[in-house]
Order: sequence, then C-alpha cells, then structure tokens
Amino acid sequence: MEIFDSSNESHKVVDYEAQIIQALKTGGIKSARNTLSNIQDQLGNLQALTYRQKTGLNAFKIALNESWWSTIKHGAVSIRRSAVSDLHFFSNAYENPSFRNLFGESFGWKGELSKALENNQKALAGFSGTIFFSIIFQDSVKGLISLSQIDLHNLKSEFAIGFPNERPQGIAHKACLLFFDYYFWIIGLNKIYTLVYSENRWSSRNSEKLGLLREGFIKDYLRTERGFKSVEIFGLTRSEALENRKLLSTVWRRINRDWSRFH
Repeated sequence: MEIFDSSNESHKVVDYEAQIIQALKTGGIKSARNTLSNIQDQLGNLQALTYRQKTGLNAFKIALNESWWSTIKHGAVSIRRSAVSDLHFFSNAYENPSFRNLFGESFGWKGELSKALENNQKALAGFSGTIFFSIIFQDSVKGLISLSQIDLHNLKSEFAIGFPNERPQGIAHKACLLFFDYYFWIIGLNKIYTLVYSENRWSSRNSEKLGLLREGFIKDYLRTERGFKSVEIFGLTRSEALENRKLLSTVWRRINRDWSRFH
C-alpha cells in the first residue's frame, strides 16, 4: 500500500504515523528511527510534499531525537527523564496537598504510578501526553519538570517546574536555564510557555526573572477540587530569548552557554 494516498489527506498522516508508532512499540527508538528513514527514502523528493506532510515528518524527526532521553548536567545539578527509581519522590509529591495546590491538581498520569513512570521512560514527545523530568541535586531527586501540550508541528510546549519539599537555594533558576538551553537549542523547539495559578506569586515572579513575558490572564481557567482557578500566561520564544541581553548574560554566567552564537 502506498504511504500517501492522494485521495485522502487524513489517511496519509495516519498511515506513516501508525508505522512509526508500531515500530517504536515493537523495536524501540532505533527501530522507529529506521522506519522513519525508510519512509523518507520511499517518498523520494521531499520538495514535492505538502507543507502538512513535511511538518508531519519533521515532528517525528524531532520526537525521535535521542536527546529526549539524555541527561542534562551542570555542576551538582542534573535533569533526566523521570523513571521508576523516582517512585518514592513522586508518591510524596502527589500526597503533598500544598504542592498539588500550586503545581496542579493532577500530575497527568492514569492508573498505577510505577507503571506511569515506566511508560514515561518510553514516551514519545508529542504523541504520548505529558513527559516528566526529575531534577537531581547532589545525587538526590529534589524537583520535577513537566512538558505538556507538546506540539511538534508548531514547535511549542507548556512547561512547569515544582519542588514538593525544601528547595535548595538557586537550584530552580539554574534548572530552568539548563532546561531552556536543552529545549531551544538541542531539541529545537521554538516556544515555551507556562500557566501559573494567579495566587502563586512566587512562580509569577520567577517566570519574569527567567525572561518569560506575561502574555495574558484567563479567569476561571481550571476547575479543581477547591473551585475554579484563574491563571496567568507567561511565554518565551527563541527570538525573544536572543533579544534579551540580561537573559543572555545570566545564561553565560550560570551555565556557561553562549546563546548569542545562535543569532
């Protein structure tokens, strides 16, 4: 069967997506990458594809970037994909009502937590829901980062960071800078944004300190166990990051990365 059926555009997308997802399930990342490569070879001249077809293939190329499973490290701080070994940390975080009230009522998983963390290790960005990353400081899990609403066609995602217990001084700021560096320049996404509960002034202030711009306010955006919650929206694009001299200086000082070379 042809990979692309010219009579049905929606079928075109489902067909190669299904092949890559099936290869991922049965043979892992390497098999999925080989399947993507074979599909591209069968398509021949990529210039003949529609914009939607090109962005669809590019989305899989980004999703299968091995860097999604890499560990980001600078000094005593590292960030990696959350795993079953983090079960105790996540259990405590989920049972912490004050943390849940600020981070979110639901962590996005379904069913048994250990199984959810196992699936998190295999999750394909943009096709598997929220992905969690653990923040390690001095060999101990201290916090978490989540990427949700990952849109690899439009190169954007919602970002959240949280520390259920005591937060080591300066770690949250450094972890965010490390993750933004990874997100923009290694993975290659264009925009990151965060939704902050309006009463969470700490997160609002720190979003602005990180260079994120306040993009709006939505009243009664989420319905929770304690009623409706309003949110502030903060966002940052690659071009905005490169135009922010203060942010460029901070990135160089704190994680020794020169973003100006990406101009």
